[in-house]
Amino acid sequence: MEAKLDGVLIIALDEFEKIEDLIEAKKIPIDFMGFLRGLVQMSSKVGFAFAGLHT
Repeated sequence: MEAKLDGVLIIALDEFEKIEDLIEAKKIPIDFMGFLRGLVQMSSKVGFAFAGLHT
């Protein structure tokens, strides 16, 4: 995917706290946030913008 990018890709996730709910419900892998972090660390063309409330 990165090789095909002509510019940068910013992925916006609203209500990101729902990711934690999905992890706790075992609907997505426990290391999903680590996977997202790895995408950002390994690419200068991919970024994330998280919005939501973390209680």
